[in-house]
Amino acid sequence: MKGRKPIPSRLHELRGDPGKRHRNRDGEPHPDVLGKTPPAPAHLNDRARAVWDRTVPELTRMRIISKIDSSSLAAYCSAVATYEEADERLKTEPWTTTTARGGSRPNPLFKIRDDALKLVNKFAAEFGLTPSNRARIRIVGSPKQSAFDRFLDLDEEDEPAADGAANQGGVGDQSPERLN
Repeated sequence: MKGRKPIPSRLHELRGDPGKRHRNRDGEPHPDVLGKTPPAPAHLNDRARAVWDRTVPELTRMRIISKIDSSSLAAYCSAVATYEEADERLKTEPWTTTTARGGSRPNPLFKIRDDALKLVNKFAAEFGLTPSNRARIRIVGSPKQSAFDRFLDLDEEDEPAADGAANQGGVGDQSPERLN
């Protein structure tokens, strides 16, 4: 299929729709959103479980994930764990290795780290975990508003009266009565 990948409705709602484009949501599955953080799958190693513990609660709080996303989230956590481990080992191991013929080549950990990073970026984009994706997300109906936001919001009662009663002929007033 050509073109952009479709965005799930929940991410679309969080990001907002500045173009007010019509979205055909017919036939799109709507799995139940998780209300609490699910436990990490048993097959994850300790490092991947730590990634799960720091990532999944935030996604649950944002109401983005459902139960069927657990496999993709586990794959994301494993990829992050692989990246972290390879990167950590590269700090202590030499960056080049000797070949059988006596030449040198880059340490295979570079490829392992880079491949894991590609996977991490793919999964992160799917779940809205990259900074650019997070910047596009707007929480709709946020109940808290800062004092500055309230100051900037003008109600109809704060606007000048339409009949001109608020205009007292100050500096720069160009009304016809003042010009005569």
